[in-house]
Amino acid sequence: MSGQPAILTDVATLVQNAQGTTPDPLALQTLSVFCSMLGHAVANAALLYGAVGGVYLTGGILPRIQDFLMASDFALNFTHKGRLSSYLKDIPIFLCRAEQPGLHGAAIALEQTLRS
Repeated sequence: MSGQPAILTDVATLVQNAQGTTPDPLALQTLSVFCSMLGHAVANAALLYGAVGGVYLTGGILPRIQDFLMASDFALNFTHKGRLSSYLKDIPIFLCRAEQPGLHGAAIALEQTLRS
């Protein structure tokens, strides 16, 4: 990011280096930028789809950085949308910690289809 050689070659290394006993500054900055950009992207998606019932965050890295995410600028950037900020502040955000939520949902859908 700042002209340094890439030492963070995978997500597991990034998370470990950022959340270790002596956090790596580059790993911390990388996660901070990720959380910040995620806040903006999720807000845009919530506005696009009218997600008044809530936004569900799923995916590999998010459960592993839950505390970091909550302490980051994610929430600030999620609600920082000018005149639409009040709309976004009322939308709950949920973090799905399930291992395979898509597969679980597909199994439920199949079961419901087979019953009808």
